[in-house]
Order: sequence, then structure tokens, then C-alpha cells
Amino acid sequence: MLVKAAATPSVLASVKRRYAKGELVQTELQEEAIIDLFGRYQRGEFSPQDAIKRLFIRLMKLLGALLNELRGAGFTAKHAFHEVFGE
Repeated sequence: MLVKAAATPSVLASVKRRYAKGELVQTELQEEAIIDLFGRYQRGEFSPQDAIKRLFIRLMKLLGALLNELRGAGFTAKHAFHEVFGE
């Protein structure tokens, strides 16, 4: 269901522009499309169906709880992102 929702032409075009060199395989493009869709939801640009909306709400709660836990251990969001993604 989530892959189908992320397969809209505008989402796929956005992902393909970012990865124009073709460095991703189909499953990775689908993952990026889902991430793109989640970002649109967070910005209020996408209103998902009930099941997807519940999933996104749970994901936001999980990420918020993780960030709060890291902050309690002395991490900042920037530090946590750097530790996870190395950027």
C-alpha cells in the first residue's frame, strides 16, 4: 500500500531527479519515494489514507522518542544525525 502511494508521478519524478545518474536499483528508488512521501506528509503537502496516516504518525512518535532519548544522553539532533549517517 505504501509503495503504491509513493508511486505517484510527482514523487517518482522528484526521486529520479535526485538520482539522475541511475545509481539506485528499483527497490532503493521505492524506498526513496516512500521517504519523499513521508517528508511531504510532514510538510502538510500530502494527506494519506487512514492506514498510511497511522503508520506515519507512529513513525513520527518513534523518531521523536528516539530524539528525546538521545537528548537525555547528551546528544543533539545534529550529533545524532552525524553518528547515524556520517554527515
